[in-house]
Amino acid sequence: MPTRLWCFLFVLALHSVISAGAGSLPNLHPKPLAMPEGVAAQPRDISTVTEETQKLEPLIGHYPPRYRTEEERQAAYTRWSGLLSEARALRTASGDTQPVLALLSNLARQGHNIDVSDAGTLADTTLTLYIEKFPESVSCHTAATLPQGQDHTLFEKLRAQLISKGIETVPK
Repeated sequence: MPTRLWCFLFVLALHSVISAGAGSLPNLHPKPLAMPEGVAAQPRDISTVTEETQKLEPLIGHYPPRYRTEEERQAAYTRWSGLLSEARALRTASGDTQPVLALLSNLARQGHNIDVSDAGTLADTTLTLYIEKFPESVSCHTAATLPQGQDHTLFEKLRAQLISKGIETVPK
């Protein structure tokens, strides 16, 4: 058999395998999720809410998210919604502080990853406010640029140097 025919058959077989596999993947995004409303009546302290938000990173901290079923998606959304409600309450109680805006920015990004309606807009407005209020803060700029859940050792060393020189503000 000529080489061209072998190549054609190989490409045809590869296309068939890929097409068959793509068709069998579950539809993990049947519809966008609703942006939750409301504010938690009794939020936990910001460090606890931030820690819980970071625990969601392996699952929804990247796009595409790493859940495998619709049930896992709904469970992640339920946890995320509760944290967003607490973050909103913390913002109401303490205002637009650096830690609160960092938390809200991270939650908005996670919401965008799981296809929550208007989460992208929330991320944009929160990050814009964060950068406007704290223009010298490396933390707020990296919240907009560095993927969460990755090793930030080099970033933390740079931040420590900037703080020691009085360039970086320390979140209060």
